[in-house]
Order: sequence, then C-alpha cells, then structure tokens
Amino acid sequence: MIARTEHTKWSKSFSIDSTGTNGVVVLPHEDGKHVVELGVALHLARGEYRLTKMIEFHPRFMVFNECSHVILAKQSGSEEVFRLEPGQGRPFYKFINNGTPKQLSINLDNKACVWSGPFSLEQLDDFAVKILEEPNKTAFLIRTVVTQKDATVVIKFSKQPEEIPPYLIENDTDIPFKFCQKKPKNGAVMVQTLEARKKAVYTWDLPSEPHILEVQMGNYKEEFKLDAIESYDPIKMNGKLIYIYTHAQAASKIFCMTENKSKLLDETTSAESEEKAKQATEIVKFDFKVRIKALGLSIIDSDPKELLYVWAEDLRVSFSESNLTQNAEIILNTFQVDNQMITTPFPVLLSQTDEESHPFAHFSVVKSMENLTLDYFTYFALRVQEITVAVDDTFIQECIKFGKNLPLAPFTHKNLGPPIPHYGMTITSTCLEEGCKSYPAGTYFFTYCLYPGKMAPITRFNAREPFSSITFTNLKPMEGYTKFFFMSKDDEKYYRIDTLYYESGKNNDVLQRYTTSLPEYDESAQFYPFDGNRETIEDTAAVNARQMFFKVFELNPIALNATFMISSNDNKYTDSPLRIVQHLLGTTLGNLDNAPLRLNALIMEDAFLKQDELVARMISHYKRQAFTEIYVVLGSADFLGNPVGLFNNVGTGVKDFFFEPAQGLVKSPQAFGLGLAKGSVSLAKHTTYGLFNTVSKITGTAGKGLAALSLDDDYVRRRQKDAIKEKPQHIGEGLMYGAKGLGVGLFDGVTGLVTQPVKGAQKEGIFGFAKGIGKGIIGVGLKPVVGVTDLVTKTTEGIRNTTTIFDKDKTRRRPPRFIEANKAISGYSDRESQGVYLLKTMKDGKYKDEKYVFHEEIEDGKMAIITENALFMVESNGRIDWMVSHKHIIEIDLAKQGIVIKFDKEPEIAIIASHDKDRTLVLYTKLGACIKSWYERHPNEQKKPSAPGKEGSADSTASPFVPKK
Repeated sequence: MIARTEHTKWSKSFSIDSTGTNGVVVLPHEDGKHVVELGVALHLARGEYRLTKMIEFHPRFMVFNECSHVILAKQSGSEEVFRLEPGQGRPFYKFINNGTPKQLSINLDNKACVWSGPFSLEQLDDFAVKILEEPNKTAFLIRTVVTQKDATVVIKFSKQPEEIPPYLIENDTDIPFKFCQKKPKNGAVMVQTLEARKKAVYTWDLPSEPHILEVQMGNYKEEFKLDAIESYDPIKMNGKLIYIYTHAQAASKIFCMTENKSKLLDETTSAESEEKAKQATEIVKFDFKVRIKALGLSIIDSDPKELLYVWAEDLRVSFSESNLTQNAEIILNTFQVDNQMITTPFPVLLSQTDEESHPFAHFSVVKSMENLTLDYFTYFALRVQEITVAVDDTFIQECIKFGKNLPLAPFTHKNLGPPIPHYGMTITSTCLEEGCKSYPAGTYFFTYCLYPGKMAPITRFNAREPFSSITFTNLKPMEGYTKFFFMSKDDEKYYRIDTLYYESGKNNDVLQRYTTSLPEYDESAQFYPFDGNRETIEDTAAVNARQMFFKVFELNPIALNATFMISSNDNKYTDSPLRIVQHLLGTTLGNLDNAPLRLNALIMEDAFLKQDELVARMISHYKRQAFTEIYVVLGSADFLGNPVGLFNNVGTGVKDFFFEPAQGLVKSPQAFGLGLAKGSVSLAKHTTYGLFNTVSKITGTAGKGLAALSLDDDYVRRRQKDAIKEKPQHIGEGLMYGAKGLGVGLFDGVTGLVTQPVKGAQKEGIFGFAKGIGKGIIGVGLKPVVGVTDLVTKTTEGIRNTTTIFDKDKTRRRPPRFIEANKAISGYSDRESQGVYLLKTMKDGKYKDEKYVFHEEIEDGKMAIITENALFMVESNGRIDWMVSHKHIIEIDLAKQGIVIKFDKEPEIAIIASHDKDRTLVLYTKLGACIKSWYERHPNEQKKPSAPGKEGSADSTASPFVPKK
C-alpha cells in the first residue's frame, strides 16, 4: 500500500500483512524540505467484520501541555514554532528532511526565556527539561514524559515537583566549586558556581547529550556520571580530605562533595562502602537452599482432559540474606513441556534444542542491603538455552478455550506499588486560628496515593464546624516512600493537599500522628478527575516511584526455533481468533517449519530507573528485535519451501566440512582424518536434508492448494489426517506412502464422477446433485495431479528423513493422564495411562471413543485391553490381532493355563494369561465385571447367569454368565 495527504507526495510502499503490528509511514512534503510522518496500526476488526483487516493512520507524535502556563515548541534546527495552551494537546507531523535525529526544544511564552536544549522524541523516558530566564539565569524545570501508545509517541509536559528534583548538587565543604554538563562539540552549557555548604537543584542543559558532569574545585577538575551510584577517590584541598560520591534518594540523584567521611559511608554502597563491607563481619541472617530432583505439573481443562504436562528436572533454589547483601539463585537443569492431546502432530511442545546443554535456565541476582533509599542491585542476570517450540492450531484453540473458563477476575486488578494496608486511618479537624472559616462544616473524603500509584482506602470525615487543618492518625509509616494526600467534597473530584515523605533510617514513629494546615478552600481549584483507574493521581505519584539501580543487568540472547501447523478444520472452533487467522492465511500459507528466531541480549551497566521504566525498556527492546526477525518467519514458511532452513542446513554442513578437519589438524594426523570424515558426512547430510526438505515443502504446499480447489471437504480432511499420521522415516516408507497417495488420488478422481453427485443429492436434493456433478468433473482432473504431488512429497520426505534416521526424536515424558469415565481426577497411574494411550492411538484413532477399563500384558508379549464394550488383543507393535465385542463372548473360565474365553465368532476360543498369577485373576475379574455391566446396559440382550467354575478344570463349562441361544 502507498499513502499521501494534502501537500505531500506518495509514500513508498509499505506492507499491510502483519496484523497486530505498528509502523511508521514517511510522506515527502511537496516543498522538498520536509517530510510528514504518520503512525500505522494494523489489526482485525471486531463483530461481524472480524475477518476484515483494519488499517488505522495515527499522528506519529502527540504533544500535551499539562502545565499551568503556555509552552512553545519547535523541532531542533527549525524556526517553525507551535503553541500549546495549558491543558491543550496537538499532533506533531512535520519534520525537516535532513536525516538528523528527531529532537524537540521547548520554551515558555516569555521573551526573557531562552529555548531549552533539544531532546529526543523517539527515546521513551521520564526526565526534566531546563528553561532559563535571562538575565538572572533562573531555571524552570519541566517534567517531560515520553511514552508510546499503539502507533503514536506521546509527549507530556508538566511542572517538575519542587520536592523531587531530578538532580541535586551538594557542596558539604568550605570551598566553592564550579560545575556544568560536559561541553559537546555543538551547543552551549551553563557553568554554575556552588558556594560552600550549599545545595543546588540541577538538570541537564542538553538532555540528548551524554549525562556527564564536569566539576572544578581549585586546580582539581574531573568528570562524573550522575546516573551511576559510585564513590570516588578522595582529594586533598587546603589540607583536608574531600570525599566525592553519588547516591539516590527516592527519585532524585545526588552528587555530593563532603569533608565528613561518615556521611559518605552512611549514604553509599559502592567503592568506599564496599571496602568497608570487606573489612566488616558479614552476619548471615537467613540461608535457604533446596534441590528438587524432579517436578511435574499437570494442567487439566474442564472436560476434563490433560492439556499440558510441565516437567522440570534438577531444580536448585538458593536464597541468603545478611547484613550486607541479599543473594538469590535459581538453576534449572532440564525443562520440557508436553502437549498431552492424543492426536497432536507435536507431542513435545517446548524443549531444549540441544539436550546436552545444561543448565536450561540460570537466574542470579545480588542486592545490596546498605542503601535504604533505593533498590541497589550489583548483579542481575538471566540465561536460557536455545529452545524448540512446535505447536498446531488445534492445541492453541484448546488453550484459548481453557483460558476463557478460568476465573481471572482476581488477576485483572492493576496492582502498582507495595500493598496498602486496610487499616482504619482516623481524621480530626482543628482550627489553628481563632475565627477561621477556611473549610465549611460538612462531609469530606480523604485518601492518599503511595508509590507508584496504588490508592489507599477512602476515609469519610464529617466536620461539625469549619476547620483549617486536619490531623491524621494511624498512618503506618513505610520507610523510603512518599504519600500524596488528597481531599474531596463529592468523592469524584479530588485535589492534593499535602505530601509526606518517610525518610529511611529516621524515627518515623512521630509521623503516625500528623497535622497539616490546609490551603485556602477554593471552589475553582484544580481537581484531579477520579475515574476508575485514578490515572491522573497515579501519574503524580509516579514521579516519586522507588528507584532501582543496576550495576550490571544482563538478559542473555534468546534463541527460539518455532514450528507451527494448521491441521484442523473442526467446526467447533469457528469462533476462535486463530480460526480467523486461518481464514485469512489459509492452510496453505499458515505453516512454519523450524523458524530460527534470534533476539539479541539486553545488557545495561549503571542503569538508574524505575520499575515501569525497566519494563518499558525491555518491551521496547524485544519488540524492536522481533520486528527485525519477521523476514525469518516468512522465510521459514512452507509455501516458499523454507529457504531459511535450506540456507541454515547448507551453511552448517559447509562449516563442519572445514571446521572438523581444522580442529583435528591441531591434534594429530589421525584426528585430522577423522575430522575430514565427520565434516564430509555432515556436509552430505545437511545438504541432502536441506534440498529435499525444500522440495517436499513446495510440492506439499502445491498439493494442499490443489486439494482445496477440488471443493471436496471429505477428501481434504482425509489428506490432512494422512499427512499427520503417515510420516515416512526413510526412503522406503516414503515410496510406500507416496504410491498410496497417488493411488488414492487416481481412485477418488475417477469414482468421484459417481459418488459426488450421489452425496450431493442425499444432502441437498437436485441442487446438491448438480453441485456434485461439478465437483466430480473438477476432481477427475485435479485429484490425480494431487496424487502425483503426494508421490513426490512423500518420496522427498523419505529421502530427507533418511539422513536423520539415527537421530533421537524427542518424546513425551509420560503418556497423557487417564481420567475415569465419571470425570473423577485421581493420582497419576502410569500403567493405566499407557493402556489408554495405546487404545486411543490404535488404527489411527478408530477406537478413541472407547472407554478404557483395564489392560494386562500376557505371556506371548501381546496386550489384552478391556473396554466397556469390547476385548482387544494387541501385538507389541500396536497392531490389533483381534477384537471381539462383549456380546459375542459365550463363556469365560479360569484354568491353570490362564483365562479360557469362548466366542460365537472367530477366533472362537482364546486362552490368555499374565506373567503373574495374581494379575491373571485381576484380568479375569475385570473382564467378567465388564461383560456383566454390558448386559445391564443392554437389557434386550438375552443372558443366563451361572455359578463360577472350579479353578483347575480346563474343560469346565461354568462362567459368570452364559447367554441363551
């Protein structure tokens, strides 16, 4: 698709295939000097138009002014200024077309003010922008929050709270010093002087430049990173040692130069305090270690049937806490998730690609306990081995159905910040000045917001007399947090009345009773709309969100090999979102084969951020990485022949061909010869696999498409079932299955000339007969061609799989759980589950609706399976030797050689016995009970009870019952 607007030229073409994604469209302006940018969001419509793709164009940038004064804004390098009134928002489209980063500068509507330094519009962040007023160099700080909603980047300007400065520069010495942002090649910065024993609020003159502070005290000059928590080597000035450090308090970052060493050790956790920690005695308060050999989790839906089995092996968890640090480590050696649906083409849903690579996952975190004003992590790391995921659409639809039946109400609450205790906060009113009438008598509502935005319970207060101050009691101090207090007259519109900060390490007990003077009551005061989410109040509190500092933060690369198959045409999933995708893509285009997705690592050092900022940065990183991997997904599609897989296979073979001999050459001539052989085998194996895999995917896709054109749903469904169950393991099976497919195509094509009109007439009368003639004519031409493609597909699959015939396939950890007919869920029985799985997979699932009762292995290696309706004798390879319905059993008897069973049809008589005499007795009892139950369910069938025969009489005619003839 291409797009244009008024005064622009046509854009370059952009894809609209990837539903659920957002993008940007650049439109060249007709003046040739600018471009217009629009955000594009692609999604599916809802309701009756749910099969329709919606293409929405949004403003690329939206700018909002939440300050009480006018904001002016312009793009860096442009003279075109736009104006934002208080409370106003407007879109921002037009940019200079010079290839420079998109940056914005702002100013106040005051001729004495100068424009701020430019800041990026595309980097999601929360920071302060400085606007200077001449000639006194008075600084106005504007809080700037850059977020993204769908395809639009949202920039909000608001007043920076005075009690929460972004940076604070402190001079706790008798010597003044100068400081400024490190001077860039282009741009000016303001040099400030900080007098002795003074503090200064600070933010960067050029937010988009490196955040490095230059400090000069006398002849000493150095650069510091204010966003890192560090202590530096002390310097000597005027005969005194001066200690330099950076630390954090709530949302503020503080740079301090002090002569007081104890102050340094109290407020830092870095180099100097770490040296102190080494000298100190570490006192372990708690040490916990657990090692679990194996852990299994069974997930069962409401039918009930087992959907998933999660297996974890060798899980080690350790946690320790001392006076200095908290350490936590989780190591998982092996992990696997099994798809427990009986007929799935992928019994293993998730597993390690290389089972020899251990551990599967390793998580480690070290947190310092010495800094109470922020969460200081010296190390945070997560590593996961390469993963293989294989799933079909039927399983996903079952999971969606499972999710809809879950009671998710308790999980939908927006849970921000630490828990708010539901205690009874009490309020009393006082009049500090005689005759005060600030607030009239009446009913008021009070609440407060605790970092980063969770609301406390609302307290109602009835004032009998006018008042000007209130006293809160039972406040439950929480160290290191700030409470923003709000008041309302109608429980709908709240306004802020005070802020209370509980300092860490201080005696906060006195604050359990707190009195504050209220501002003058003003009916026209600015109110915070109290909607269900309290978003405005939350935004205010988020300024003071508890900070986290990561010395080292590592999320290692993610490697994922994804396989997906659309295998179901079941009508019971017609309302499923996945079925909509199938309608859009079709079964021909929807399959993926081992798509190798690779997401780069996320590594940060000296990262200072809030929890929501960390989450946003992670989402942004992985979303950007995922978009770059879209070509890999498309290149792994079956309809293209999986060219990505072909390239990877051939590349692996070529690499091994050179690498293996080279590795052996440095060891010995014999190792070189062995390496040459291994490399040659790998080259032949991977090249053959890749080439024939591509051919089989292309011909298989062609076969699916041609089969769909035959308009014969039964034929298409049979081919899909055959494709799932008939997977050739070698070239011999490939030729056999291919010949069968060719024969079926020829037979169905010719016979369809007769069978299709008959089927149509039976369903829809004369109209169906006419449609059947059309289907028959189409089928006689198409189905033989489909048969030829099946021959080629199965043969090439057989050749491909011959190269991996000795490779070990991944299998389930255990068979799907057996659940009784009465739907009672009991402990897992491996024996019963094995029997049920064998029953439901025999003859390609022909007996999957039979209700299992019991099974027993007998002496000749066969398996006797009893169901509610029949007795099966099954070979060790799963082939059915014979099957007899209970109504055809004339007599059963327990003899020395086993259970003697007589039938009124072939095989007429059978003797079955277990290796264990006791198990034979159990088998005899179960079979007799099932036959009796069958006759009770079928009262019209004639039967005659008889007394049990004596054990040891082989020719005894006694049995639990003998039907009358």
